[in-house]
Amino acid sequence: MTVKFVSCPIFQTPQGKLLKYIRQDHKNVHSFGESYFSWLNPGTVKGWYLHKRYKSYMTSPTCNLHLAIFNEEQSFEFKLTSDSFGYVIIPKGYYYAMKSLDQSPSLIVNTLDNVYEASEVERRDVNTFESWFINA
Repeated sequence: MTVKFVSCPIFQTPQGKLLKYIRQDHKNVHSFGESYFSWLNPGTVKGWYLHKRYKSYMTSPTCNLHLAIFNEEQSFEFKLTSDSFGYVIIPKGYYYAMKSLDQSPSLIVNTLDNVYEASEVERRDVNTFESWFINA
């Protein structure tokens, strides 16, 4: 499997937007372990992370996230904005890092296909790999 962006619907209601994220019966979702939320402050970068055994489904409901993803063979770049809401499927074996796109914090939702185990994640300093957005 390769990295993939999956578009998600946005519903406009009188009270505000409703963002539909992920469903158990979606063709791209084969199992569910857990979801967690984290905040990314403006101008900061989180990464690099690599899941050795797990697949991630990553999104930003604040719609202001820039993702860089790569392995030895491929690299990808995604900007999750209000015009392109969805989630990115990150298979095991890919490094990823993220940066907020504007002056407000980005809320990140990461759903794993298994329950998180610290020993399963490989972490690298954000400056370990050259990235086109770290200093942008």
